Amino acid sequence: MTRDDRDINTYISTDRIWLEVRAKAGTVAIPALFLDRDGTLMEDRGYVSTPEDVVLLPGAASMVSAANRAGVAVVVVTNQSGIDRGLFGCLEALLAEGGAQIDAIAACPFHPDFTPGYATAQARWRKPNPAMVTELAVRLNVDLERSWLVGDSPRDIEAGRTGGLAG
Repeated sequence: MTRDDRDINTYISTDRIWLEVRAKAGTVAIPALFLDRDGTLMEDRGYVSTPEDVVLLPGAASMVSAANRAGVAVVVVTNQSGIDRGLFGCLEALLAEGGAQIDAIAACPFHPDFTPGYATAQARWRKPNPAMVTELAVRLNVDLERSWLVGDSPRDIEAGRTGGLAG
């Protein structure tokens, strides 16, 4: 994958997962840095509903930029039940100000207490389950054994572990 191959492919999957793939998969598997959003890239301020509520954590942009320069795919995997509640915010513009780019994003809108008919089909996407990790790993040709997930909760770490990531 190269930055010149970047192409945005954004859609809601048939399972209603928001998947945004901004880079084409290469023929050689690459490592990836999977990141949680709230509490990892930006301050966890509850349900972000306006861009003004987005505040990057110190060092977030430089960490993502360093991964970009090293040829490591940067992927955000985030539980966002606020989508099912009609709330959502964005942080890509702030990262870009720091020279950082996200290669793909998956956002799970489901929550057992707020999603009508919540069942196994929805639960597989919500961390600690690994479906967001494994789906984007396939789309970007990620080498799971050289990839890591960074998050701020045990459910983040569990999604990486069960998704087959190195750490």
